[in-house]
Amino acid sequence: MKRLALISAVLLAAPLAFGACRDDPTAPEGSAFNDIRPIGDIQVSVITGGSGEAEAGMSVTLDGGPAQSIRPGQAHVFADVSVGQHMVQLRNVDERCLAEGSSSRQVTVRAGQTESVYFFVRCNADRPWKPQT
Repeated sequence: MKRLALISAVLLAAPLAFGACRDDPTAPEGSAFNDIRPIGDIQVSVITGGSGEAEAGMSVTLDGGPAQSIRPGQAHVFADVSVGQHMVQLRNVDERCLAEGSSSRQVTVRAGQTESVYFFVRCNADRPWKPQT
């Protein structure tokens, strides 16, 4: 009976002991005891307006990484992004269109959250966009 009680105690205590070590901030990076990293997501949307429509072919990048295709009215999600400051950039905007503000947005990712980034693109019907002077 004592043996059964000892086995039960060990089985109940083991998950608690290993769980406490798992989030140990002093554990070396990549350690089996520190494999949970704080992450979040970034959802990027492109909204268009003006007298014309944006052509397909726009893309977004995260921190200068690979370009990801995005269409007006749709969203792209960068998943499992590390917590902290990141840069999202809109690229390949049709020459008849102009991204309002900047084509880059800085975003702060918080653990377990989805951060939203919006790009507003204004387009002319049949001529290249010329900024007002």
